[in-house]
Amino acid sequence: MLLSLLMRAVLLPLFSLFICLALVSGGSSYLITLIGIELGAQGVQPMHVGYVMSCYSVGFVLGSIFTPKLLLKVGHIRAFAALASVVGMTAISYPINNDIFFWALLRGIGGFFIAGLYIVIESWFSASTDAKNRSTVFSFYLLATYSASAIGQLFIGKGVELGAYIAFTIGGMMIFASSIPLSISSRQSPSLDKSSSMSPFRLAKRALLGLVGAVAGGFMLGAFYGLIPLYSTMTGLTSHDIGKLMSISVTLAMLCAWPIGWLADRIPRSVVLLGLVVVSGTAALFVLLFGSSVVSIIFVCAPVIMACSASIYSISVAITQDLVDNEERIAASSTLLMAYGFGSILGPMIGSWTMQNIGPGALFACFIAVLTGLGLFTLYRQARQAPIPVEYQDQFVPLIPEVQVNAELIPLESENMADDTDSADQAPVVAEQPLAEEPVTELDGTKKEAQG
Repeated sequence: MLLSLLMRAVLLPLFSLFICLALVSGGSSYLITLIGIELGAQGVQPMHVGYVMSCYSVGFVLGSIFTPKLLLKVGHIRAFAALASVVGMTAISYPINNDIFFWALLRGIGGFFIAGLYIVIESWFSASTDAKNRSTVFSFYLLATYSASAIGQLFIGKGVELGAYIAFTIGGMMIFASSIPLSISSRQSPSLDKSSSMSPFRLAKRALLGLVGAVAGGFMLGAFYGLIPLYSTMTGLTSHDIGKLMSISVTLAMLCAWPIGWLADRIPRSVVLLGLVVVSGTAALFVLLFGSSVVSIIFVCAPVIMACSASIYSISVAITQDLVDNEERIAASSTLLMAYGFGSILGPMIGSWTMQNIGPGALFACFIAVLTGLGLFTLYRQARQAPIPVEYQDQFVPLIPEVQVNAELIPLESENMADDTDSADQAPVVAEQPLAEEPVTELDGTKKEAQG
């Protein structure tokens, strides 16, 4: 009964947005995997594949910076229709020319405008909700995104069988179709406000672990999305198998988001981060040692790496939000996204270089190196500064990094609740202190150290 009322009052009016979201997510994930498979089938060197995939991340980061200006100028519906048209045009243009530079250009353009599509959808969702129902709506948002991405991967095998022109046309059709629900919707576009920013250097002084974790998460996911299809092709998997592998990976990430968030609200978040590092590092080691000879190892361990990598970014955001002031959280989230984007650029480039010069399995050696570095840095931070007590942590919210591009446009729930909460009842914000000092913060009259 309660779910029915919720669907009718909150989710049903946003039905067209959920359709747009599903089509964009399904089409985008389908294209990312398809491009990796096609480049591998063409015999393109792994390092060049990495460069092409990195262009998507470069475009995505730039799009997250510049596209909001278009949105503020022309509104949600017009912006979305224009952006979807460009992305659809790039999707069907790949078979025109197999030149690697042409594909790199298309990847950059696609990443730029896909960022804009997510900005439109997310900002509309956020503006259409309030503090009471935002968590519920965005839970369905994450469910729709993961589900559509997983389903999109299942079209890969059939698309490849039909040939490159038809395969890329399928992806383009999904993107083109995403503009229809909003274009015929009778709902009015919500208004948006501008927001302040925070430099990476300033954020590093407040929450260095969160910043480093965001870069590491970007490296892992950027390399996973961009190079796992290539790795699978080089090790003999068929296009059907690759589609199933990516679909399983996305599905597991969706299923693990809630239990990892549940843990992050009950034990120190740096401990959860260490756990993710250990689990994903162990899975990467198994693939490195046995993946080339035992196919089942890839299907078991690769999804685990994906699920943990996706949560590394969410945990990093949560750690950062615990350490910055309420009015700084939107700006901090935007800076973390830029850090994630930087990592997602490096991931495919470095991973592809090692694959070309050492072998396909070297990709997982890169994963192990990054995870080991993140784990050691987390231990170092814990040794210098104890974690924030669990009772002073904000509620954990699982994020999908590649769609959390408009942090500067999304009002946080905690900000809306601040007006309704007496200041004496709010948890104090603990800021990170310079390492040279012995950082302590007063919490309820008791000195406790704060984790950065």
